Amino acid sequence: MEHMTELGVGGIFALMLLQILMPHIVKLAKAGREPVSTPPADAMKTEACSSAEQRLEQIEGQMGTLAASTKQMAVILTQTDPDGAPLVYGSPARLTAAITALGNTIDRLAIKVDHQQR
Repeated sequence: MEHMTELGVGGIFALMLLQILMPHIVKLAKAGREPVSTPPADAMKTEACSSAEQRLEQIEGQMGTLAASTKQMAVILTQTDPDGAPLVYGSPARLTAAITALGNTIDRLAIKVDHQQR
């Protein structure tokens, strides 16, 4: 029985909403007017709705173009040379690391060549 007396956030919100709307509902009832009904579907299609529909269609077209471009970029970025090394590095840090590793490999090779010539 205790849970019946407790109101949650939703219940409190509903009571506050009723408190705000009740005077307007009473005024409408006293005036003998019915609340405004929904206009027919044809009347609802205003210039603003038409403009919004056109904008949504433009956005949809742009999203299609973006998807195609993304696929093309994925093809380019995933290409590798015959040895399997990427042709395009995803970030400058990866490129820097690859250049550093190449420099270290060249240094080790130079040391081996020096040892063989002695």
